Amino acid sequence: MVCPNGGRKLGEGSPCACGGGRRRAPRAGRKRALRSAAKRIGFATTLLFFAVAAVLGHYWLSDRADERRYATGEEIPYILDEITLPDGRPAHAITLFGREGDRITIRELDKSYLVVGGVARIEIPDGDWFDARPEGFVSAEITLIPLRTSEDGERRRLQPIRFEVQTPDSPLRVVSPAVDGVEVFTRVYSMSIVVVPGSRVLIDGRDYTFSVDRLGRVTAPVEVFARGENAVSIVVETPHHRQTRRDVTLFRKRQEINLELAQNTSFTSSRKTAAFSGIVDPQATLSVETPYTEDSLKVDANGFYSFTAQLEKYGMNAVRIRARMEGREDSLISFQVKYTPSFPEYTNRAWRLGKAEYEELLKYNALRTGQVYLCRGEVLEVVKWEPTTFIMDVGTAEEARLVAIENDSRLTSVAVGARYEAYSDGVGAYLYNSRSLPLLVTRYMEPPESP
Repeated sequence: MVCPNGGRKLGEGSPCACGGGRRRAPRAGRKRALRSAAKRIGFATTLLFFAVAAVLGHYWLSDRADERRYATGEEIPYILDEITLPDGRPAHAITLFGREGDRITIRELDKSYLVVGGVARIEIPDGDWFDARPEGFVSAEITLIPLRTSEDGERRRLQPIRFEVQTPDSPLRVVSPAVDGVEVFTRVYSMSIVVVPGSRVLIDGRDYTFSVDRLGRVTAPVEVFARGENAVSIVVETPHHRQTRRDVTLFRKRQEINLELAQNTSFTSSRKTAAFSGIVDPQATLSVETPYTEDSLKVDANGFYSFTAQLEKYGMNAVRIRARMEGREDSLISFQVKYTPSFPEYTNRAWRLGKAEYEELLKYNALRTGQVYLCRGEVLEVVKWEPTTFIMDVGTAEEARLVAIENDSRLTSVAVGARYEAYSDGVGAYLYNSRSLPLLVTRYMEPPESP
């Protein structure tokens, strides 16, 4: 060995006076330091490995436990429902469960939902999954992965939500006419529809897009010819929905003599009379074939006519008018007018349906047609839904007295077992369990009596 300072040759392992002879000692120390650091890094790595494994194992066991609870029905992962939004769009509603104050995040929607009352409800319009014009798509497969975060920060991934969404059609609801094929008596008919605001609307080839109000309502005048069936085409295009096309049929009888009612004609009345007007061929002779007020029928030189019809019974009354002209087939218009008197007028005529009145009505129901009765009692059974007809017991605890009542009031449904006050007029008889009961129609009905 040679001294690094003086160049003097030394024996193997001999020290040098300058202190530069032994060089192995520092290298050995570094090796020991490196080995010690490596051990510490290895220990830390091992600890980290086990920590990560413990966390992953916790989540794996938690997921397996969740799957077992879902499989056995011990816990419901979510509830998926198909719904219709208030504006008519189809949608899916997802109900997720958690503790009060939990927050559920769905990254695919980029939204978070707070758990209130143990549930978080999410409503997603079906059109949100499609482009603005999805004509080329049939359906979409959806997968959502919810993440639930508790108030103390604990996170838990919930079971994925998977469902299929069909490409939705543009919503369209026809308000008027209420049914297809309705008969009309005017040259111009007022058609009403409801769509989603922002939709493009074509009715009978005309663009009514800018007539859609903020509630989606559209009213359009449609010309109806006296040729039988008139098909009116409606086209609606809502963004992110397929185009909807529908043909609505309006029927107007073929006529050789022009005869029509005014466009604003009302077919309901709260009085015993109803005024009507319209247009007839000035060369024709007009007559009213149902009860009307004498001297009320007038026709001017331009063919404008008017008259006052007499409504002789509650409910529906027929009105018929006929135009005649030599050499041509008569034109006839026949329609129904509903007479519903006011509440004070109707109820002031009511008889209380006691034992004597009931027995008389039971024997002579045809003679009591139109008489108003106050029926107070319990609903025993609903025997028909259109129109709603139910059996009511108007008797006492000692003696049952059953009547059949057809509901023509604003109270749209009745509850079996509940007690009501129904102001009703007699219309005939009803066969119930091989027994003939008085049949009445209620025009005004009070909600259930408090127990």
